[in-house]
Amino acid sequence: GKSQTNFTFDDTLTQIGLGYFALFLLAHASRAVQIGVTLLILVGYWGLFAAWPLPPTDFDWQTVGIANHWPHLLSGFEAHWNKNLNPAGAFDQWFMNLFPREKPYTYCSGGYCTLSFIPTLATMLLVLDELEASELPPGFGDDIALLRTLAETCRDRVRELARAARRGEEVDLEAVVSRWHLLRPAVALEREATLTDGVRVDAAVGHLLRVLLDNAADAIADAGTAAGDARVRLGLRREEAWLVGWVRDRGPGLSPQQAFSTSLRGSSKPEGLGVGLALSRAALERLGGELRVETAAGEGTCVHFRVPLAATDAA
Repeated sequence: GKSQTNFTFDDTLTQIGLGYFALFLLAHASRAVQIGVTLLILVGYWGLFAAWPLPPTDFDWQTVGIANHWPHLLSGFEAHWNKNLNPAGAFDQWFMNLFPREKPYTYCSGGYCTLSFIPTLATMLLVLDELEASELPPGFGDDIALLRTLAETCRDRVRELARAARRGEEVDLEAVVSRWHLLRPAVALEREATLTDGVRVDAAVGHLLRVLLDNAADAIADAGTAAGDARVRLGLRREEAWLVGWVRDRGPGLSPQQAFSTSLRGSSKPEGLGVGLALSRAALERLGGELRVETAAGEGTCVHFRVPLAATDAA
């Protein structure tokens, strides 16, 4: 692992978190207030970019991670929206350097910004309700319902993790496994390593384990895996100051490009869209832990995780 936390706020999960509080407050406001806030967001954010001063003609674009003759540089009025040289990029050059870093933050190579969540709020406020109320071509209704369910699933996952974090709740992982198997008795669970000393961990680790077990069981069921391979393999053990675990299945597996995409499981169910895993992974990293995926199309998936016991076990 790394000795220094790399603070960043431009990934999808963090963007959801940044916008969630404002969205929650506005969700119960009148439609007129929602529309007014949406217009304020869109016009205000656009105006901020439009008023931002342009760089001089001899500006060295390499200082913000762009080749001087990059063919996608915008010109004229559109130049106000060139990546890394706009108000959102300037905000990050200030904001990111408020946190301890190995070296000063200067730019994001992809042009992603912390403030990207602001215009996204406008979409979150209006698009689902508008789409549900409109006349859509056949088949689109299921997609909109799926988006609504995904948003609600994300909300519920965030609330569950937040409640556990506020209470400082700890769980016995072996008890978590036993309860999970009671709820899914049809799944063949094979133990490759077992904790024997009653280790108690942060509830976020228990949540992660349930998500991994559910994903593995669903992958096997979706693939119609042959009886000999239709089992979930689980390992949990201590390794010095670390709790180490892994969950293995012989489902369809994933390509390397899919392994860390938004859709970790290629399932039609909302639970298979990676929301639970993404949020649990973020909570695990908050505890100083890490997660990695070994997978190959047609050969199954093994998800490894580890977390320092100092962060989870007060004993």
